[in-house]
Amino acid sequence: MRILVLGILILGCCPTARASGATAFIVRREACFNRVYDAAHLAAHPQQKVRHIRLTAQPNGRGAITAGLNVWLRGSGVRYAAYAFCRFESGRTTCRSEFDDRVWGIRQENAKTVRIENGGIWVNPWDYDAEDRSERGTRLKTEPDDESWLLSATTCSMNPND
Repeated sequence: MRILVLGILILGCCPTARASGATAFIVRREACFNRVYDAAHLAAHPQQKVRHIRLTAQPNGRGAITAGLNVWLRGSGVRYAAYAFCRFESGRTTCRSEFDDRVWGIRQENAKTVRIENGGIWVNPWDYDAEDRSERGTRLKTEPDDESWLLSATTCSMNPND
């Protein structure tokens, strides 16, 4: 039953991608995606910094999406976060934080997966609540193995460690 409900939520979240084959990411209700890279993947991609990434996206009522990324980096116990406003433009969904001029994207791969296209995302420590850059933050460099991340649909959790 849980899988059926998740499938209905995912199909309902992205009607443009489902109906037309477009790759834009459009949500009508909260949607969550997650990826934890296993040891084998990280060993095969030694330059990849991201070891766990989670996306939460929801419509903001103004024809755009509010997106939150949670990121855990290899070799670090710090949980990082980035929040952005995303909109559909030029055939794709682009995202930008209020304090950062870099643009990153979300692309719908299929009904169950999305790809985060890294544009050099700035992330702050998760416990930093200001809407500017923390001196403890870092930029997710786009090369060589962090150009994009493929995430799978998951249930949205209120657990801050998910």
